[in-house]
Amino acid sequence: MQLVSRLALALSLGVFAGCSSNHDNGNGGDAGSGSAVDAPGPACDYTEAADATNGATPEASNVTIGAQTRTLCGQVDGGHYDTTSKTVDVDRYSVTVGATAELIVQFADTQPGGLTDFQVEIFDTAADPTLLSAGDYDGSLSDHGAYLAELPAGTFDIVVTATAAADVGAAIPYKVRLVADHPTTRCPDLTGMAADYAEAHDGAGNTGNDVLLVDTTKNPSFTLTPATTDAAEPTALTIDPAAMVHISGSSAAVAAGTDKYLDRDTYEIATGAATNELSIRLAWPGSTADLDYAVFADGSLTPNVLAMLTATSGGEFATFAVKPGASYQVWIGAYLGSTGTPIAYDAAVCGATFAP
Repeated sequence: MQLVSRLALALSLGVFAGCSSNHDNGNGGDAGSGSAVDAPGPACDYTEAADATNGATPEASNVTIGAQTRTLCGQVDGGHYDTTSKTVDVDRYSVTVGATAELIVQFADTQPGGLTDFQVEIFDTAADPTLLSAGDYDGSLSDHGAYLAELPAGTFDIVVTATAAADVGAAIPYKVRLVADHPTTRCPDLTGMAADYAEAHDGAGNTGNDVLLVDTTKNPSFTLTPATTDAAEPTALTIDPAAMVHISGSSAAVAAGTDKYLDRDTYEIATGAATNELSIRLAWPGSTADLDYAVFADGSLTPNVLAMLTATSGGEFATFAVKPGASYQVWIGAYLGSTGTPIAYDAAVCGATFAP
């Protein structure tokens, strides 16, 4: 999994609470049922047993991940609170990958107890370990966390970190689910297929649906445009579990503005009553434009996800958590330096349900 510099900078600034970005080069395939996301695993394949020591030394879970859903269970325990970092508890688990694996990492505290942040990271086991993938969540954005990870064969450490304004008075159980994924069939490239909604409100100046300025070198990174007449495209699309919709548009040939993007297009969508997880695959032809996307809850300037690989081919793909029955804005932009515009793009938006 490759995290690009502008995404890494956004993470370092702490400008959003949940992140997922992954690059998948596959194209086409059947729609799939979403079962890779929905299927529950066993209650626990491994349960935390060494809280006194697993903050520094990973517990040997003897769990092999990648071929089927595996679940790690633990709890956020009091008594470790760090007043500087606000860290309540850190738990580490060692897992094994038998062969290169594409995964969805899903996690939740199953009895919410006032945590401000809950994070799951995956590291290699080198003496100076490398962070391979990570994601977090807070209750203001979603009811769980989710992100994509691609891991080679080997041994890895899964690190669970919880933070709060003060130490917890009682233990908070959690689950980390590692789901074998088939992203190219679960949420395929829909280029060439009929769109459920086509961009229609960008206007003659190509600014009618801009809505947001994005610059991850700044803090804040996300601001409303100065214009008072731009608005998200009213797609009237509701995303249901195990279903997908297709949005098409065009990144216009426009001059750079005050942020890091050229044309910006925004689309309003809604999640169904049972949809608390989305995947979006953004695809475009050619190899000279670099398109990115972000997803914001309606009225929020904190994204649920940023998909911002430095890539001029292959597209953007991410899986991330949302809230059911809510409105969201899908923002798509052509990164500064992109050429070959105007360029058409297609976004597959796929829904799923996560239940811890």
